Amino acid sequence: MKIRLFTALVWATLFVTNLASALDVNELRSKAEQGDAAAQYELALAYDAGSGVQKDLGQAANWCLKAAEQGHAAAQNCIGSMYQYGDGVPMDEAAAAAWYEKSAAQDYGEAYTNLGYLYDLGKGVSQDRARAVELYLKGAEKGSLNAMLNVGVSYWQGAGVAVDRVEAYKWLDLARFYSQRSENMQLKWRVRGALDELQKKMSKAEIREGKQRSKEWDASHRPR
Repeated sequence: MKIRLFTALVWATLFVTNLASALDVNELRSKAEQGDAAAQYELALAYDAGSGVQKDLGQAANWCLKAAEQGHAAAQNCIGSMYQYGDGVPMDEAAAAAWYEKSAAQDYGEAYTNLGYLYDLGKGVSQDRARAVELYLKGAEKGSLNAMLNVGVSYWQGAGVAVDRVEAYKWLDLARFYSQRSENMQLKWRVRGALDELQKKMSKAEIREGKQRSKEWDASHRPR
């Protein structure tokens, strides 16, 4: 069972759909043209969503790239996603990997996840599933739901790590728990489906242990 990740651009758009309507687009554009990286990134998201401006993936990529070149971590992840899927720019998985690397170097959670996906499938980089799991784990520690899902699947399938159904259950259960408030129904279905399939192959004792590990991880990561 292989899970396709959602890119950071998609995730970000979920939260900024009404961004441009809440801001003066002309003021935002003025700041972007003056070199404000945050404004450039926000303008890119507005163009991607068609919020306050006509939807234009070419313009989205243009402004996202400008912000990324200034070292904006979220924008670096964003332009990586656009190169990965050919949104507004020619598809170039090697370029996607390079931008994800830059974003991950700044400890941006979704960049770890997206870069891990490329290593998992050998897209734009040499396939290295052990490296993929390392990156997924870093993303999961930063709260990436996609990373939690992919870590769980990796442990379940023994892809890059030894098969460990209990550890797989832990991460899938965490993904299920944290995705409850997400509006991404496709993610919820994938998590629920994976967890249901895994449970069929586990003993009651294994499930109890998986739930316990999940609770312990959640308790250790709650804000103090």
